[in-house]
Order: sequence, then C-alpha cells, then structure tokens
Amino acid sequence: MKATAFFRLLMKVLAVQLAQVQNSYCAQDNGAAFLRVLPNRLQFFEYEFISFNCEFGGSAEWRVMRTLQEITPTNISNWETSAGSGTITPAFSLDSGEYWCEDGDGRRSNALNISVTAGSVILESPVHVTEGDHVTLKCQKKKDSGHLIAEFYKDGLRMKTIYEGNMTIFNVSASDEGFYKCYIFGAGESPESWLAVRGSFEDAHAGHSPNLLTLLSLLTLLLLVLGVCRKHKEPKVPKATTKPRLPEESAVYSTVYYRKRVL
Repeated sequence: MKATAFFRLLMKVLAVQLAQVQNSYCAQDNGAAFLRVLPNRLQFFEYEFISFNCEFGGSAEWRVMRTLQEITPTNISNWETSAGSGTITPAFSLDSGEYWCEDGDGRRSNALNISVTAGSVILESPVHVTEGDHVTLKCQKKKDSGHLIAEFYKDGLRMKTIYEGNMTIFNVSASDEGFYKCYIFGAGESPESWLAVRGSFEDAHAGHSPNLLTLLSLLTLLLLVLGVCRKHKEPKVPKATTKPRLPEESAVYSTVYYRKRVL
C-alpha cells in the first residue's frame, strides 16, 4: 500500500513538473501572457467569485482557457474568444480545473490548477511565488471562528500543528515545492494544491534548465521504482536439488598364473 501511494504521488509530481516545463518553454516567446488570479489564491469556497486576467505584451489577442473534469479545453463559459480577462461568479465545484492564457497561434501561458470546494476548509496560498520570498499558508474555515488548530501536510506527510491556522515558510526555494493541504480539527480537510516556486529574476533570464533537470531526475526515480516493483513481482523459481554423485566403483582385473608343482 505504501509503495502504491508513493507511486501515485510521484506520478502527480511528474505531471506537474512536465506541465511547468512545457509552459516555461512556451512562455519564452515574445509577447507571452501571464495569468493572474484575484483573489490571489488557488482554492475557493463555492459561491465565491474568481477573476482571471491575462497580462501580456505585444499585439496578440489572448483568451482565458480551462480544462474541467477531463473535458476538451474550451473557453470559459459565456466569454468571448478574444477576452483577456473574465470573472466566474458564483463559482461551483464543477469550475475546478486547469486555467491558462492562449492566443490564436496556440502559445500558452503558465497554467494554474484552481480548486473550488463545497467543503468547509480551504488552504490559502499565494498563486505566484519566487525564490527567497516568505510564504504564508493559511488554513481557512468557511465560517471563521477565531483561533483554529490546524495541521499542515506536504506530499501527504504531516509537517506541523499550528494553533493559529497560519504557517510561514521563510526564504522559499525549489525544495519547498510540493502538494500542500491542511486539516482543521472538527471542520475537515482542504483540497490539495501544488506550490510552485519560480527562480529569481536572474535565473528567469538564464533559462529554464532547473525545471528540466528536475523532470529528468523524477523520470530516473520513476524508472528505478518500476524496476524495484517488477523485481518483487517476478515469481521465484525453486532451485533444483541434486544429490552429489558418488564416483563409480571401478572393477580391478588381474591375471593369475597357475604353475603345476613337479614332484
């Protein structure tokens, strides 16, 4: 069971890293757009409003796109194809999915996974995080009742218990990337969201090799896990037991001469 859970987590991280690499290379083109969300978070309660805006340079026309519940990508409902912004109000759980900006030539911006829950708890985290920032994660209850006791999790593992509902990560780096969620005693658990950490301004102009290296490392780890699982599943063939062969007894032949005695 633990091996299966680890394999599923690895596949999720690999999928997110692959999407980041794809979006990073697409964003290198001149005039590429950048998707911003208001309020600045990835999780929302039902009946809240969510505003999207494609910030872009150049004369290209960008539109906000999304993929919902594995449905073919479409424009956001009732939005014009050339609209670079729009608002969903009220939002429902069916609005959960991946959102991005796209122009007529198929260029895409960074993609964001938005979660809209009918539950009682969400995890508030900033959408865009840069290395060196101080990031505050807030475990929020739908009906705020003051001080909350919250547990924070990263990649399925409990990090710590906070008695004020807020956890701050100082000087974030690429090692802080992962799937985060929280749990409030007596209220429930939030959805899970990926915390992406972008490089510094200098790193952004130097290229996107860190994302590519991370992807290659995850692919290598995936191959190793598959190899170990396959090894454990192979049936063990019992070794044939053979008794040691004793040396064959060899017959000894001799010639006997009989001499008659003369009296």
